[in-house]
Amino acid sequence: MVGKDKKVGLLLLAAGLALALFSASAGPKPKQKGDVVRLIKAASVQIITDKDDKAFRKAVNATFLHNDTYLICDTAIWRVADNIINAKGHVKLMQEGTVLTSETLDYFVDKNLAEFRGSVVQLVDKENNILRTRHLDYNTQDSVAVFAKGAAMKDKDGQIIESIDGTYDSKASLFTFSGDVNMYTDSVFIKTSSLNYHTDLERAVFNSYIDFWKDDNMLSASRGWYNRKRETFFFTDKVHATSKNQETWSDSLYYYRSIGNVELRGNVQLQDSSHHTSAVSKYLLYEDTLARVTMVNEAAVAITDQDSDYKDTLYFGADTIIYYTLRKCDIPAHELKEAESRLTEIMTDAVGEYRRKAAEEAARKAKEAAENKEKNKAGRGGMIGRADGKGSGGKAMGLEGGDAPAEEVPSGDGPRRPGKPAEGKPGGGARSFDDDIPMPMDTTSAPEDTLTVPLDSAALAQRDSIARADSLANIPPPDTSKVGFAVGIRNVKIYRYDMQVRCDSLRYTDLDSIARFYLNPVVWNEGRRQYYSDSLNVLIRNGSVDRASLMSNAMIVTQEDTLLYDQIKGAEVMAYFDSTAALTRFDAIGGSTSIFYLEENGALSTVNKVESKMLSGTFIDGTIDRIYYFDSPKNDAYPVVQFPVADRYLKGFKWVPELKPTGKTSITTLTVRKSERAAYAKHPRAKFKQTDIYFPGYIKSVYAAIDESHKPRPKKNQDAKLEQEIKALDKELAMADSLALKDSLALADSLSLRDSLAIADSLALADSLSLRDSLATGPQAPQKKTFSQKFQEWRERNAARRKARLEAREARWAILDARDAAKAEEKAKKAEEKARAKKKKELEAAEAEAKRDQELLNKYLRYYTQKKLKEKKHGKH
Repeated sequence: MVGKDKKVGLLLLAAGLALALFSASAGPKPKQKGDVVRLIKAASVQIITDKDDKAFRKAVNATFLHNDTYLICDTAIWRVADNIINAKGHVKLMQEGTVLTSETLDYFVDKNLAEFRGSVVQLVDKENNILRTRHLDYNTQDSVAVFAKGAAMKDKDGQIIESIDGTYDSKASLFTFSGDVNMYTDSVFIKTSSLNYHTDLERAVFNSYIDFWKDDNMLSASRGWYNRKRETFFFTDKVHATSKNQETWSDSLYYYRSIGNVELRGNVQLQDSSHHTSAVSKYLLYEDTLARVTMVNEAAVAITDQDSDYKDTLYFGADTIIYYTLRKCDIPAHELKEAESRLTEIMTDAVGEYRRKAAEEAARKAKEAAENKEKNKAGRGGMIGRADGKGSGGKAMGLEGGDAPAEEVPSGDGPRRPGKPAEGKPGGGARSFDDDIPMPMDTTSAPEDTLTVPLDSAALAQRDSIARADSLANIPPPDTSKVGFAVGIRNVKIYRYDMQVRCDSLRYTDLDSIARFYLNPVVWNEGRRQYYSDSLNVLIRNGSVDRASLMSNAMIVTQEDTLLYDQIKGAEVMAYFDSTAALTRFDAIGGSTSIFYLEENGALSTVNKVESKMLSGTFIDGTIDRIYYFDSPKNDAYPVVQFPVADRYLKGFKWVPELKPTGKTSITTLTVRKSERAAYAKHPRAKFKQTDIYFPGYIKSVYAAIDESHKPRPKKNQDAKLEQEIKALDKELAMADSLALKDSLALADSLSLRDSLAIADSLALADSLSLRDSLATGPQAPQKKTFSQKFQEWRERNAARRKARLEAREARWAILDARDAAKAEEKAKKAEEKARAKKKKELEAAEAEAKRDQELLNKYLRYYTQKKLKEKKHGKH
């Protein structure tokens, strides 16, 4: 019977095992994690029955463990049947470096969901980012938090991100923010509607339209990112930025915050409203430390003249355009001297100087003739050409008086023929002799007073010491005014409706306002006039061309007909322009040759070829008015039909209209946009409403700190320089005092031996002439300050400087105190983190101990159960 029962038991056991295996394979596997929540610690536990006769457990100072997550609170209501824990009072949830705290928490064990509610719910992640809100759900299995109804996050460095809704993924170290997103980071304020923040990378990704402010500068774009470790911003798609006077557009933009550099790419435009200038290119780099802008790829600058009756735009383009500024005190001395030399050279009027000297010589000879009562004939040194017919753009030219002097000096042969004065730039016309006759000295003027008094050595010592003492204080400050430099490299082109330029390279500086054109510069003016030379310097004044210097193989060519050209050639040619860029005068210097075609009866009939040392011409309304030849000109006139074809073109002649820029599109294909500043200025700025709720007062302190940082601060070495100056002044004054003491005795002795005239003022008590000084009856001259007065003034300045130094020290101490406070706060934070880690370690140790106790208990239970079974079995037998 026993054997039969044993057999039946074995069959039942086998059937049970088979059924268990079948169920395991056919149905879902049981959860290995998340199906059990354990109360691992509590001060006390009570079992309470509610009104529905449902039992629940009330735990005080409880610690639960579920999904490797600790839940700690003052009081927990554990509804075992529903598998829900209601936690209240100092609620804390900890999971792998993420800590959430609040006043209340409902934890749904089956859903792995912790619902935090309260006045403040705080989440602190592994990187010590602090998120605060009032509504947050946390999934302990996925380690994902979802917050809503407003939240703000602050990191360890004070960065702020706030929004209406968002999420946090602990495993991915990722925060997402959506809805009215505002961000503050490193003095930058940002407003957008969607943002992802990777805490491990310290990288913020702007998923939607963004507005960005730094001080008074604003930037807008469709999207972008910020890498805080590299301090780099990137914006793309319809990027627009404004500053006080500048406005920019681009397809994308990089902002390297640590060095202040900005890189713009795509369809780039920079507009400067203060200078009425726009720059376009496909790439622009601004280097803050060098104050330099570099543009490449269809780079061009458009300058609009706002002062003229109509808006006139000049376009300047090159393969590469560079603009930078330097403080004048930082410019090398040799560059300053070179600029001064260039300006002096271009302002020199060689023809005017020649005329002045000729006029002085003529005046001298006239004076000698008057004194000797002889009539001397003045030698004729040049020829005067006058336009009597229509030629060279309007009037034909003839030559008067075979050997008439260039300056039309009157001769004894009879009255001279008056010449028409040239108009335009200074030096452009005949010079009046009256202005060149030097005025004789006034012999009736009073001679200098020869009566002098020997200087007092004590006074000299005092005066010298004061001068030395004050020399440090009177050292002029360095000239920090900004000086602009512009460089065009390769394929330089300029277009304005009345002037066009082409060359290889260009340099310009505000030091002399001269643009220097290199390698085969060519200038076209007024449609049919062309200038070229080996190099070209142009002086810019009031935003327009004032004069130009064409150096080495210089030529001016004017087209009169399809095959006929007026030509002027010289070693150097100076061209003068009016405010409308119209040519008013030109001078050919250093040996000139010219060819002019003269019009008669509507046809070009005569040609003049003239060689001279110099020539000068004046223009009215774009046509030649007068021509002056100097120093024995050689003149040949021919009928046009008899003029040899080989002689029609001077050596070096070229006519290249195909190179001339014909419009804006010859400079760049990029379009200059109209300003959108007003529209962007209406965009609402970032307002940190959530931050004011969860971190009250912080944003106000940020604005205050920014305002304080903009205030001027003393330089680091100011105190040291002040100390050196005071020591030097004290030393000089001590020396002055000793000299004054030594010389005062000698002065007293010398005064006793001097007569009354030496003691009194030599002018007030003159010698036997007894003439009263006229100054005595006039206004009294200001009294010279005595040594003691100057000493007192220095002491007052010294006291003021000491006061300024002390105030600077106080300011530094305040900064140091603030740093110490920040360090103390950081130290307290580290201590708190250390205590938190210690507490966690203790909890983990307690959990391990509880686990060991449980294992011992289980082992004992197994032993006890086996013992009972054995006892029962033996009892049956």
